[in-house]
Amino acid sequence: MLEDTVQTKGGMISTMAQLGYEQEYADEYLTLSRSPTDEETTRFGIGSDQPVFELYHVAYANDRAVEVCVHVGPTHLWNFVYRVPMK
Repeated sequence: MLEDTVQTKGGMISTMAQLGYEQEYADEYLTLSRSPTDEETTRFGIGSDQPVFELYHVAYANDRAVEVCVHVGPTHLWNFVYRVPMK
C-alpha cells in the first residue's frame, strides 16, 4: 500500500509510478457552486452565503482507478483552467 511506502522526491504520483502504477489520465468532476457546510464555513473562514466548489478527481493507470480524491474550497479563491484538445 502507498501509505506503507516512504515517498520519494516527486511525491505520491512519482512513488506510484515506481510501484508500477503510472497515471495515464484523470477524470475530474467539478461542481462550481454549492452552499458550504457549517464545518466548511469555520475551516475556510467564510460566510454561509459564500459558495464552495467540489472537485472529484479520479486518476487511472492501465484503465484502473489508482487515485481518488475530493477537493473542496471557496470559489472566490480559485481559478480552474482546462485545456481541451481540438484534434
